[in-house]
Amino acid sequence: KTTNLHYIHRRLDSRWRGDMISVETEQNRTISFDFLPIHSTRIADREVRFQLYTVPGQTVMKETRRSVLAGADAIVFVADSDPKRLEANRVAFEDTLVCLQENQIDPESIPIVFQFNKRDVPGATPPEILDEMLQVKTATFLASATSGYQVFATLDQITKMILQGFLHRNVMETGS
Repeated sequence: KTTNLHYIHRRLDSRWRGDMISVETEQNRTISFDFLPIHSTRIADREVRFQLYTVPGQTVMKETRRSVLAGADAIVFVADSDPKRLEANRVAFEDTLVCLQENQIDPESIPIVFQFNKRDVPGATPPEILDEMLQVKTATFLASATSGYQVFATLDQITKMILQGFLHRNVMETGS
């Protein structure tokens, strides 16, 4: 997750992004969250600003995850393709859904995209297994955040889904 944000931060023109904030341990594990603000733009006469956050997957970080998810407009669930991480992926996704519900966010009403990261790992879990285990009903991207492969494709898809929802709500509110 963090590697995705670092890649996006490196590749975005500095005019379009703020400073990346990341808190990591000596073992390179995110202990709180990462944050990357994207400068605002005008869409349908409204100012829109994207703020990208990562949340830790570890069970002990549930409260941080719940707090960050409270303000989420969409989710990119980044699953680790390493076969040793299958159970951790399942637990993290189930906990994400619980955190959404605890924040009165219906998991069926929020855009969710799946990124199956670390596809370059030897013996990477087949995407069909990840699809089934996570009960995927939406777009998936086979990615490698270290090389940047499919990182922006994932971001583009979730951005499209957010904007479609935003424009739909705007039409419903204005009647046009």
